[in-house]
Amino acid sequence: MLKKLKNIEIKILFLWLLLFLFFISFRINSIGAPLERDQGAYGYVAQQIVNGQVLYKDVFDHKPPVIYYFYILANWISKNPYNTIPLGIIFATLSFLSMVLTGLISKKLFDKESMFIAMFLFNAFFVHPILTPFYANTEIPMLTGLTICLFIYVYFKNSKHIFAKWFIYGFFVSFTLLSKQIALSPLVILTLIWFYQEFRANKTVLSPILYFTIGNLASSALILLPVIIQDKGASFYETLIFNLHYLKNFPTQNAVLISISLFINWFATTSLIAWGMFAKHKQNKTLWALLLFTLAWLYLINAPYGHYFIIIIPIISLITTGLILEVVKKIEEIDKFGKLFANVFVVFSILLTCLPGISFLYLNATNDINYFHYRNKIFSQSPIVAKEIEKITSKEDYVFVTGMQPEINYYSRRKSPSRFFYDFPYVLEHPLRLDYEIQTIKALEKNKPKIIVHAGYSANIKKEEHVSKILISYIENEIANNYTEIN
Repeated sequence: MLKKLKNIEIKILFLWLLLFLFFISFRINSIGAPLERDQGAYGYVAQQIVNGQVLYKDVFDHKPPVIYYFYILANWISKNPYNTIPLGIIFATLSFLSMVLTGLISKKLFDKESMFIAMFLFNAFFVHPILTPFYANTEIPMLTGLTICLFIYVYFKNSKHIFAKWFIYGFFVSFTLLSKQIALSPLVILTLIWFYQEFRANKTVLSPILYFTIGNLASSALILLPVIIQDKGASFYETLIFNLHYLKNFPTQNAVLISISLFINWFATTSLIAWGMFAKHKQNKTLWALLLFTLAWLYLINAPYGHYFIIIIPIISLITTGLILEVVKKIEEIDKFGKLFANVFVVFSILLTCLPGISFLYLNATNDINYFHYRNKIFSQSPIVAKEIEKITSKEDYVFVTGMQPEINYYSRRKSPSRFFYDFPYVLEHPLRLDYEIQTIKALEKNKPKIIVHAGYSANIKKEEHVSKILISYIENEIANNYTEIN
């Protein structure tokens, strides 16, 4: 008996080691990669918050506030902005936590042996290049929050500790939404399902709603208080208005094309899901509801980028795990070699799923960002430009960067003259766009930049009819009359 237990422990230890190697092998080359546009924006905003600026009011970005706290943490760990390794480790840790929670959910839903299948699948789905999975982006803490909410639901939905479970669940729902709002659909569906189950069991849902709301407000207050206390939430409200117009500026077919690409590449999983939808066996209706409503939501909002689809990873991992277990049962019933064939089937399914991400295994940090982000070298060149800026400016000097390269301000630790530090606010069609241009021109007049880094403009800033040319004319006039080209 003791020998058998020891063998089981060795097997589990081996699986954990294999899982960790599987997890780290895809990420090791990306840790320490140069920052791309969004990461540069988060880093710059976090830098300015540390220096006493107020988020949204003094430094404008359109993302929810949670992401900046993680960048502040990375800034605290390493004062050197060129060292992006702490940032990579923080976000890899969040991804690892999401993976482990998915495994624990699978253990509760199916059996303990399914835990490792779910975790390997999570990692296999996660490494698809179209998801740009290894950037320190808003989707990573959102995914961790979502898996925590799923974990609380699966493990504690029948718990008698009404206040504790609903308060904590509400707390993490708020955390998740303030990481990235696209988590709204799965969280609404999950919460409604849970409310309905509570009502059926207890004939009332008032207490769960109350405790959920208290937890939600507590989390929101902790996260938003430093923002709202400064101007009574006016700047945060301004950001919400901007975001309402944000998704309207993208082609309606983006989400459909991305999902088609994903499911073609995940053809083994797609085949399993197609079979699972019609197979006569017990299915987890909650997981299927979460997947279908989340995909519908992504189509509805015209999700413009692949990384929005990271939200389905824990859900599709759990569904696929359940389907694999059903296939395994049928294979094991064939003959005496059934168990061997079943294990081969599981391994083969996982390897096929991670095949699109195989290039992550050999690209180094610089080549990774060059290859997967616009296929150019602009982001790997930004640290070089920033170092040159540091040589010819002081920390008190303003540096204005045209286009969408806020990582230059971040690396060089030089403040932009305006609260708008990249040209997203001027490119997208929204009611405040012209006002933002005028605000920027006034800021440039007041806080004369010692250097203007002419990194071009966004692809459509000169082409679209709705885009005003006031700011462009002002910048180009300033460059022609008041600045000398140095590089």
